[in-house]
Amino acid sequence: MKYLPIRQAIEEADKITLFRHTHPDGDAAGSQLGLKEWILCNYPQKDVRALGFEHFSTYPYTDEADDEFVASSLAIITDTSNSARVDDRRFRTAKRVIRIDHHPIVEKFEELLYCEPQRGSVCEYIAEILMGEDFKGTVMPRKAAEYLYSGILTDTLNFRTSDCDASTLKNAAKLVDCGLDMNELSVRMFDVSQQEFALRTKIRNYFDYQDGLCFVKLNKEAIGEIGIDSDTAKIMIDEFGKVIDYKIWAVLAYNSKTELYDGSLRSKNGYIVNEIASRYNGGGHDCAAGIKGLTEEDVENCRKDLLAEIVEKDKKSA
Repeated sequence: MKYLPIRQAIEEADKITLFRHTHPDGDAAGSQLGLKEWILCNYPQKDVRALGFEHFSTYPYTDEADDEFVASSLAIITDTSNSARVDDRRFRTAKRVIRIDHHPIVEKFEELLYCEPQRGSVCEYIAEILMGEDFKGTVMPRKAAEYLYSGILTDTLNFRTSDCDASTLKNAAKLVDCGLDMNELSVRMFDVSQQEFALRTKIRNYFDYQDGLCFVKLNKEAIGEIGIDSDTAKIMIDEFGKVIDYKIWAVLAYNSKTELYDGSLRSKNGYIVNEIASRYNGGGHDCAAGIKGLTEEDVENCRKDLLAEIVEKDKKSA
């Protein structure tokens, strides 16, 4: 009964707060809101708040809660590897803290931790937990299934990443059986507007290619010319993932607030980027990681480190 403590904690709590990481992606927001919808369906008497200060159009809302509410709640944190990335530090004041994650464990800051780094998404992991034997007698509502399925789609790039396996497909299929329209949801998550397509086209003009590395550096002038901020620019990282020649691809963008560079790193299986990200105030998964607060010198050093990773791995496989 590995996951029974999660169910017991939810059943014992009158107030529940749900947290995820800053700059939330589909897996972070999807796991948070999917869990909220699941709790409200199965335990409608609970007062559940999904907290955070940032959101984006696909996941348009977060809730509000005063300090007293948070302090008297059970806090559940999803898709977050370290405490500094939680998008509302008040989780520390909660009565109990549970974390469900799929990142490599770098810090313990919770009472109960459930983490499986081999998972392609935390949404898949949560779906398996909630539809498993320890939660027998509960139901998975369609809205919760949609949120969880959307997180699987985004973190596995529509089932294309190397950590997507048979269990990923089985759990996704169970969610589809809850009544969601997987075709419509895929369109909603991946199709873009004409305006966004034009932005992506502009960003392509700034790439530099060398020995399997696609490196995009958007300095202050480029950010101004394109007309986006650094957060939006980083989201465009997946635009470069479909090129067969790219072993590692990176987007680093100037942040006008900090006057430093933030970025995203991606790679094909076998080329590890999270170890490099840890040298530049970041981290993540083997093949997907984030970095932040880089100087101009750091940007160039990061480029060299990524090239060195390709050279090293290619030597071993030769």
